[in-house]
Amino acid sequence: MHGHRQPRALLCDGPSLLAWFGALQPDAVSRRQIRLLAALVPAMQQRLTLDRHLAEAQRTSNALRRTLEHIGSAVFVVGVRGTIHETNEAARVLLDQHRAAIMQALGDAAAGRANQFGIELFPLAERGVPSHYLALVRRHDADTRVASCVRTCADRWNLTARQAEVLALVTRGLANATIADMLSVGERSIELHMTAIFDRAGVDSRAALVARVLTSD
Repeated sequence: MHGHRQPRALLCDGPSLLAWFGALQPDAVSRRQIRLLAALVPAMQQRLTLDRHLAEAQRTSNALRRTLEHIGSAVFVVGVRGTIHETNEAARVLLDQHRAAIMQALGDAAAGRANQFGIELFPLAERGVPSHYLALVRRHDADTRVASCVRTCADRWNLTARQAEVLALVTRGLANATIADMLSVGERSIELHMTAIFDRAGVDSRAALVARVLTSD
């Protein structure tokens, strides 16, 4: 083995050594082999970088979700074609309410045009992975913000679907009688739901409940 030649290249990602790529042979290394090796190295380096990113994908994805949830406005992570890959809760609320308009706005933003939601794109560039963008919604209306807070609290407090509906209407400032009429149930049912919601939220008044919801982020 000590008499063999080794036409090879060290593949690195920044300061990290990924691998060495090449071969062992008894003959002298030719210029053609060097050219072939040089041509293959970029593709192999990209492949190894992607493999490493895939191994870290779950951890990175979890960190991304947590980060997005701490951004006050609705945020999307989108591809160059406008495909949505990740969102925070506020963005999911917007999609539920205005999906067609949001998709149009993302397309307009990608084309450099003004859009009705004031979406701005920030490139997320990293060597060896496809380009993505952070799409930040600048015009985030109060109703969407409240809806996002309600959904966060409903999940956190493990509310039923009906209790979540009641919580949303209470947060809008509606009285029990009005909520009962809107949901076509008796006022006593709303009172029972309110008691359960107070218990889950750890509060004892409507004002404290609303404050707890609106500061849930």
